[in-house]
Amino acid sequence: MTTYQKQVDKNAYNTGKYETIERFSSYFHQQRILGELISKLSEKKETISILEIGTGSAFLKNYICINYPNVQYKTLDFADDLKPDYLCSMTEIDSVVKEKFDIVCAFQVLEHVQYADAMATISKIGNITDNLIISLPYVRLYFSLRLKISALRALNFLLSLPFPMKHKFDGQHYWELGTKGYPLDGFRKNAGKEFNLVDEFSDNLNPWHRFFVLSKR
Repeated sequence: MTTYQKQVDKNAYNTGKYETIERFSSYFHQQRILGELISKLSEKKETISILEIGTGSAFLKNYICINYPNVQYKTLDFADDLKPDYLCSMTEIDSVVKEKFDIVCAFQVLEHVQYADAMATISKIGNITDNLIISLPYVRLYFSLRLKISALRALNFLLSLPFPMKHKFDGQHYWELGTKGYPLDGFRKNAGKEFNLVDEFSDNLNPWHRFFVLSKR
């Protein structure tokens, strides 16, 4: 297994360039999916536990904790300056995290480790939760259109074509879906060894992020 170093400094989240309108589109789906799962699980449980892998700007954590007071929210990250509850690489999750969570989420983080390590991490996550939500970078050629006329419902259109270019490590991403060697179907197959695929989608406002909602087999 590769030994990993911290890739992103805390200050990277405070430049004003990180929180783009496209990223807020992803935040919308993050909180939407989590909110739906929290509401569903709350029908049977009084308190819902969530572990987020990759602390980032803490936007999602703050939003969920404010709007869902019955949630116990913990974070795991490799960067000590982000002050996560669990300080470790995601590849070490089985050695550090000993409790189970109702939901685990990992948004735009699995690509920060080698593909084999990412798939092994998904398998390890299967030991601590029945519900996993992931988003990953997805590379392809696309045409995206959103049409909104006055009070009428918005029309969203997304057309994409494969673009299997070779991925080169950029100091952060070891791999990205859709590049050579990392097909979408291959990821589904690997994740499917541990989890069932409940939902999968991209938003036309940010087609580069691919979401996966998974439940334990």
